[in-house]
Amino acid sequence: MANKGDRVEERIYKSLWHVLIAGVGIYELRNHKTKTSKVLACGLIAFHVDAAIADALDVPPLSRRILDVVRPCPDDEVTNDKRAACQSKKIRK
Repeated sequence: MANKGDRVEERIYKSLWHVLIAGVGIYELRNHKTKTSKVLACGLIAFHVDAAIADALDVPPLSRRILDVVRPCPDDEVTNDKRAACQSKKIRK
C-alpha cells in the first residue's frame, strides 16, 4: 500500500509489482484445473489489481475502506498511520 506523500516513482514501482503479481494470478487461473485453485487465483487477481490502482492513485485500497466502515477509529484525530492505536488501547500524546 502506498503511503500518502510517496513519490510518484515509488507509487509506479509499487503498482507495477502488483500488476506483475496479478499476472501470476492470471497464469494460475488459466493453468490450474481445480475449483479451489481458480477461486484463489481470482482472489489474488482482485486483491492485486485493487492494490495497483490504489497505489497509482495514492488512495486507500478497498480493504482499508471496508475496514474503516466496519471498525472505525474511536478518535477522529487518529490517522491510518496510527491505526494500531485504535485497538482497545488509550492513545498517548
